[in-house]
Amino acid sequence: MQLADTGQIDVFDVGLAALSGAAGGALSATGLGRTGQAIGNAVISGVSETISQIKNGNRDLGSILYNAGVMAATGAASVIIGGKGIRAEGTPYREGLDTLNTLKGNYTKAVSNPKGFINELNTAINNLRFITRSEVKSTTISFGVSNFLSNFICRVKNNFRRWLVK
Repeated sequence: MQLADTGQIDVFDVGLAALSGAAGGALSATGLGRTGQAIGNAVISGVSETISQIKNGNRDLGSILYNAGVMAATGAASVIIGGKGIRAEGTPYREGLDTLNTLKGNYTKAVSNPKGFINELNTAINNLRFITRSEVKSTTISFGVSNFLSNFICRVKNNFRRWLVK
């Protein structure tokens, strides 16, 4: 997008965007609810924009705060629009792990009813696989929508600023 927008690639800006994206992706995988993710993504987007503004020579505090605020609001809004992330689908992942761990430590049942134990263990593993697939899919969709919206609004904001200057 940067090459199409400016005709060149700034490695620092690309690295900053990658780092911000990774932080946003990690945040969406934490299991925090929408409020926690919105606050976290607002901070990530605001800090990233502040660093970018200062790196690009903007020394006007009002302008920096305005741009950081727009991107923080965009980051928060994108999470709300994008979805809940890892909590969006089915039984929480933690419950699936707890069930599996409870079975894993149940040696009495394993010895007294091996066939029943194996069936329960297979059921727990399959349930955890289903939960994991659902949650990874939901998290990926949430992250993708959040990043697309954030990038789109950033481009509109930058182009609007260029239009005002002309």
